[in-house]
Amino acid sequence: MAWTDRGSLAAYEPPHDLLDEFLVSGGDGRLALSSDSRNAYGCTPFPQDGLIDFASSTASSISPLAYARARTAREELLTASLRDGPDRACEDASTRARQALLGHLELNGTGAEVVFSASGTDAQLQTLFLVRLLNPGSLATVIVGADQTGSGTAHTARGRHFSQATSSGAAVQKGGVITGLEGIGAFEIGFRDEDSSFREPTLMDEAVLAAVEKALGSHDHVLLQAMEASKFGWKAPSDTLLDDIAARWPGQVTIVADACQLRITRARLKQLLVKGMLVLVTGSKFFTGPAFSGALLVPHDLAVRLADAKSPAGQLAGYATRFDWPEAWTGLRHRFSHRFNFGQWLRWEAALEEMRLYYAVPAGFRERMARLFGQAMRDAILGARHLGVVESGFSPELPTIFPLRLTQAHEALSAEACAAIYRAMGRDLSALEFENRALLAKPCQIGQPVALAHSKAALRLSLSARHVRDCWSANPHRTELNIALLRDTLSTGVAKLDLLARLYPFSDEARA
Repeated sequence: MAWTDRGSLAAYEPPHDLLDEFLVSGGDGRLALSSDSRNAYGCTPFPQDGLIDFASSTASSISPLAYARARTAREELLTASLRDGPDRACEDASTRARQALLGHLELNGTGAEVVFSASGTDAQLQTLFLVRLLNPGSLATVIVGADQTGSGTAHTARGRHFSQATSSGAAVQKGGVITGLEGIGAFEIGFRDEDSSFREPTLMDEAVLAAVEKALGSHDHVLLQAMEASKFGWKAPSDTLLDDIAARWPGQVTIVADACQLRITRARLKQLLVKGMLVLVTGSKFFTGPAFSGALLVPHDLAVRLADAKSPAGQLAGYATRFDWPEAWTGLRHRFSHRFNFGQWLRWEAALEEMRLYYAVPAGFRERMARLFGQAMRDAILGARHLGVVESGFSPELPTIFPLRLTQAHEALSAEACAAIYRAMGRDLSALEFENRALLAKPCQIGQPVALAHSKAALRLSLSARHVRDCWSANPHRTELNIALLRDTLSTGVAKLDLLARLYPFSDEARA
């Protein structure tokens, strides 16, 4: 199935199953597949059998059930295109996906709207674009948790291209200013302070407030990006400070919550929107949809204003199409291409299936699984000699991401070593001359390294929605067997990580 710039169906090749190619289309270079069909995150666009996977803080390979849903969705869109015409079929498909996302997140009736994007990073640019559209004066961004957000944020916060190609495939200059987003200032507040120590929550609040005040001293409007769940699952600043900022500078500060990990409750999401905050989400972290499925949730009052807004031509053209914007936003969306981002939509269909399956599990069991996973993680770490959990005052009461320091002789391993171990975790290393070859043979996907102070890093193991729904069964005995299997699998992953930390550095063959 191939789509022209106007979204029309150009050709369909029944003998060829192109689903895998579609699932990696409509993004940037991070989706490109290597010779072994893996993207930049080590994930495949088709289900992987026998993989130990605790990598949902970064990305996951698609599950069999989500893959089946993507296949069905593709055929449904083909049928609708032949019946109603491609443009109408694509419009309806986008609308249904919006409705499904709002439904799964229990946001129906809030008046919130959904803006789809290729990734959470693309959604940051869309947010900046919309805030500039509603506030034409000078603009600055304040990024909270800048050292634990996407690497592209340093560019998107300033209205710059974060890659060498956009999601539409247009070649751009990384770091170059996007037309219409010139002159945007940026202030970055990390979880680590100037001494590279983790801040205390009260000191983080003080730093954020000072940054907002400084930004408003030289700009008409500020976009404050609050961190709802960082790469370590941490939140900052406090709700008390966010409420204070909103009350002190109404009309001057717009708050967007970075909930791209989607490791928060539906009640919390609704609370953020009711307070008037924009919210960034993805379907590809906790919910394990294929990498590159982003969205911006827009609260009711801002959505009403944007329905009447008009977009200057050319702005953000490479990062969105008309189908990404709500159908009611006619003044904005008609400036964008009619090209339907088929890959982006397919990835969201897969992610929505994961959401449906997860929320079909009883709420009490979902919370129980978070507690059980946390305990299983702590038990596994107790038996590890080279691993330790990174903790701070920002850690949630019920964490689902566990950042781990790797050590040798009680000294933390370097970021370079952590990167090598991260890659080795996903490979069969049974060729290494070591007695525990059975353990080394098991591929295990974990979260990418996150930089710490002094050229160190942490690796992450995480609970995912897929773990939860895979454990649930209407048969209590089967449920307990599934939980025991997850515990054993987690122990295996932790044991391999501990062993690799001990064995580092590896032979040249193992590093390949």
